[in-house]
Amino acid sequence: MKAREKDLEKFVGKTISDGGSKSVFKCVGYSLIEGLLIVDAGKDGWRSLSDADVIGIECETYWYLNPLTARIIK
Repeated sequence: MKAREKDLEKFVGKTISDGGSKSVFKCVGYSLIEGLLIVDAGKDGWRSLSDADVIGIECETYWYLNPLTARIIK
């Protein structure tokens, strides 16, 4: 496992916020190619994933989230 993958993996399963936003998301995985977190988007996201996406928790839809602005809430 590369260092970058370890940094992304620590968010999986956690509730996170996106920077100054008051919205919170459940992190369900990460994209190795993009270097982004994947969060549960409820009913508003997309349904398809790439082969490089690592999902720990299956969801109906997904969004990408920048890990540089993400903050773990719990």
